[in-house]
Amino acid sequence: MIAASMAGTFVEWYDYAVYGYFATYIAGTFFTKTSDETALLEAFAVFGIAFAARPIGGAVAGHFGDRVGRKHTLMILVLTTSLATAAIGLLPTYDQIGAGAAVLLVTARLLQGLAASGEYAGAGALVIEYASPKWRGALGATIELATLVGFLVGSLTATVMQFTLGTGALQDGLWRIPFLAALPLGLVGLYIRLKLDDSPAFRALKSDDQVAKIPAAELFTNKRYLGQMARIMGIGASGFVSYYTILTFYPAYVASQKLVQGPEASLCTTLTLAWMIVIQIPAGALSDIVGRRRIMMAAQGLFIVAGVPLFLLMMQGGFAAVLLAQLALGTILALVLGAQTATYQELFPTRVRVSGVSVGQGLTAAVFGGTASYLALWLTVQFHTPLAAVIYMAAVAALSFMTWVFTKETARQNLQAT
Repeated sequence: MIAASMAGTFVEWYDYAVYGYFATYIAGTFFTKTSDETALLEAFAVFGIAFAARPIGGAVAGHFGDRVGRKHTLMILVLTTSLATAAIGLLPTYDQIGAGAAVLLVTARLLQGLAASGEYAGAGALVIEYASPKWRGALGATIELATLVGFLVGSLTATVMQFTLGTGALQDGLWRIPFLAALPLGLVGLYIRLKLDDSPAFRALKSDDQVAKIPAAELFTNKRYLGQMARIMGIGASGFVSYYTILTFYPAYVASQKLVQGPEASLCTTLTLAWMIVIQIPAGALSDIVGRRRIMMAAQGLFIVAGVPLFLLMMQGGFAAVLLAQLALGTILALVLGAQTATYQELFPTRVRVSGVSVGQGLTAAVFGGTASYLALWLTVQFHTPLAAVIYMAAVAALSFMTWVFTKETARQNLQAT
């Protein structure tokens, strides 16, 4: 069950990782050559477009997840994600078809975004609905673990390819290989999910004829559900902004400013991801013991207090300083992610759980996730310092902190069916 839930999430975030780490090559392939900086901004803008599609995709996937079942919805989503990712590896270049290349890239990213929110919510619901109340944080953390493993594989792929092939070969088109690899990965995920059963909670709901007819309609006409979606946005904002600031913007910036060499920047991120993977499930288990609220508020407080000093350390340059700063930021982020999946799922009853989390998380992704890398780069350019990006990260952490001030603890409570 855990492997089946993680499979599609891994493919989804593997794609997001390789897009971020190969953004400079994508910029040179699909956009005009007015300047490297402008092309990179355009590439990050397209990165954000996938997030804009998430609320719509969340509503559609949530409908089927709550109406038809978690299993069949997750099967469709992993196939959609892998096909759209592989398509990016086959697209013609700007030199071949002009602006149409960017249009095709946007289309592929939109398909990925349509699948992403439903994937995260459906996989999370499946795990949480199987789990004991005592271990929902630890088991829910496996979904975030899958995102980190996907990111790690993407980062490791970028690191190995840069060290072994070199920039010239990647610019000549070998950057496409990691995208094409998503198709066999997706087929493996599909095979695993074929053997999956729906959760006991959903099956019980279905046997009692309590399945929602139109989940989205219930979601948007119920004040309590609307309030819970608003909480997801407030709680999740910090996770998205810090995730992409630390794991996407950070390595791109240190490489562009020659604080370390490009391959070393990728290596720092790879080591940070490996460390986050090691502590992800313990972070989720800790939230089972002391509560989601305390863990996430403490982590967001650390982003507010320690974010600027750690970025100042990074700006000193050198492999040791850059790695130490990123490891420290990654540790704080792991605390947020460890409690996040269980928190979201515990806010909604089984009847509308996938829809509520899909739409709420999709809106958060669109507003905060899709804009994070672009805004970090734009703020750095405008203010001529990366501290502008980290101050934004700290401000969003303050928003998440304040959301928890007005949110009750969700851990160790029985899940509601309706």
